[in-house]
Amino acid sequence: MLLTLIPLLVSNPAFAWKHAGYAWDVSDACDAADGSADDGLLRRCWDMDDDIEDSLPEGYQLEAIQYGFDAWEEAAQCAAIANEYTGTSERGQANAGDGGTTVFWDDPGDEMAPGVLGVTYLVTDNGSVIWNGQRYMHFGDTDITFNNDVDWGTTDDIERGLCNQESAIEGVATHEIGHSWGLGHSCDEGEACADSTLKEATMFWQVGACDTSQNVPNEDDIASITNIYGPAIVISGESPLQADDRTGAAPFEVCFSVTVGGDDSVIVSAQHWVFGDGEQSDELNPCHTYTTVGQFSVSATAEIQSDVCDAQTVTSTQLGYVVACDVPAPEEGADGFFEVKKVDGLSYQTINHTDLSTYGCVDTIQWEVYKGSAEGDIKPENLVDFNGADNAGGESIGAWSPKLEFPEAGSYVVVMNVGGPGGVAAGFMVVDAADGGGCSSVPNSVGMSIAGMMSAAALLLRRRNTRA
Repeated sequence: MLLTLIPLLVSNPAFAWKHAGYAWDVSDACDAADGSADDGLLRRCWDMDDDIEDSLPEGYQLEAIQYGFDAWEEAAQCAAIANEYTGTSERGQANAGDGGTTVFWDDPGDEMAPGVLGVTYLVTDNGSVIWNGQRYMHFGDTDITFNNDVDWGTTDDIERGLCNQESAIEGVATHEIGHSWGLGHSCDEGEACADSTLKEATMFWQVGACDTSQNVPNEDDIASITNIYGPAIVISGESPLQADDRTGAAPFEVCFSVTVGGDDSVIVSAQHWVFGDGEQSDELNPCHTYTTVGQFSVSATAEIQSDVCDAQTVTSTQLGYVVACDVPAPEEGADGFFEVKKVDGLSYQTINHTDLSTYGCVDTIQWEVYKGSAEGDIKPENLVDFNGADNAGGESIGAWSPKLEFPEAGSYVVVMNVGGPGGVAAGFMVVDAADGGGCSSVPNSVGMSIAGMMSAAALLLRRRNTRA
């Protein structure tokens, strides 16, 4: 469900900045019109409705919004942000939830009270995003609406003394665009705000008439947006034997590296790695071998230097990034891989007891049924027809706990193959299928493991071919 917050800018009647807890992700970046999509910048596309604000000169609405976006980029060069105007919009309603940013000038619904200059709608899609080790709610949409009852003035007119209680559109635009990047107010109404840096910030909660002081972000504003979108490291890792893969059989080696967002001059001068299994490293781009089974979160701390930014130490964490697996096994406390229980007549239900405690270590399940009463009867010629979950005619069933329909009364060997990055295992049990009612458990109903089974070996080959 979408959650909407409405930060307001109201006219006059270490940093303590606040952000709203929301941020865009690098995946939200839009393509630049000039094709420079791979410049490492988080670029936000925006559009504007085509209503005319008659208190501003013709065409000045677009100039004012473009000024606000550019003011953030020019002041906070370490934030690695950019913008792209895409034209006018005919949506006619703010808070559309479409993942974009639209600027409205006619206050749809006349929702703003007197004295309110602008509103930015912040909408989350209930996802999350991590920047520089801090988790934020992920934006689903941001839209900006200006009060159409306000008498707007241009910075040029105001600074030339041609102001009659007008509000500076550039400063208000810069403020609201700050909200659209995820920033809150430096100080809110009724809050003690003794630091002049906070009261003079673009993101302060109010501004007076004929006041252009909020046009350009100050040091608190710059610290705010740089904290979110500043030079950030992105962790990459893969197995030398399986490109782009971080899941494998223990012992499992993964080689790590970091890339850095920001301007082209940003470099990483030092690294510290925490691999999640108790081991650490200060190597640049290390390789690490995971010897125990589990899912591991990986953290990298990098010292970053840049021509335009002060030296910084940045940490990034990838949760559950590496998975090291063993051969699949029954879950703790189970006597085997599965059970079989009679439902009615020749209809039986399997109950799977495969251990799933490490996510990603089981990726294939296949069931087969053979006519016979012993492990030696597991032969291709004994494969039987049955009405299973997916296929009939003696083919395998790829389901977690399928229902089995035996073709006739008699003894059958039920086989389950379990595959994963750590290898392949198999279990079997003999079922004496009797035609008749009832709902009792089948005697000897635990599927025991099979060592060196041919069908399990074939499954292993198929699984590896699929992954390649």
